Amino acid sequence: MQKNYKSSYKTARAVHSFIAFVGWVQIFLSTFFCFAIYLSYKDFYIVLPVYMLALIGGILLIATGQIVRAVIDTADNTGEMLHLIKSAINGSDLRETKNPSTFMNQNHDAAI
Repeated sequence: MQKNYKSSYKTARAVHSFIAFVGWVQIFLSTFFCFAIYLSYKDFYIVLPVYMLALIGGILLIATGQIVRAVIDTADNTGEMLHLIKSAINGSDLRETKNPSTFMNQNHDAAI
């Protein structure tokens, strides 16, 4: 019986979740405070640039979190594929073959 692949990126997953969370909080708070400032001062030209900068910053934080998640998912999937390939090779008759290149020429069904 083969062991399941276990991810070693728990800290990185927590960091990407935190980054995305901070981005969403920034968008929410900037929207709330900009509406509050607009209702108080009724000056649209002061509020708009500040809101746009905060909104763009929040969107960039969310995008950064998603990029980090994509990199982690790629690393996890690569690690899992390596685990499956190693399991397929270790479970085959490669150990009995002196020349590994002859193993590749044989018709083996790999569980990849």
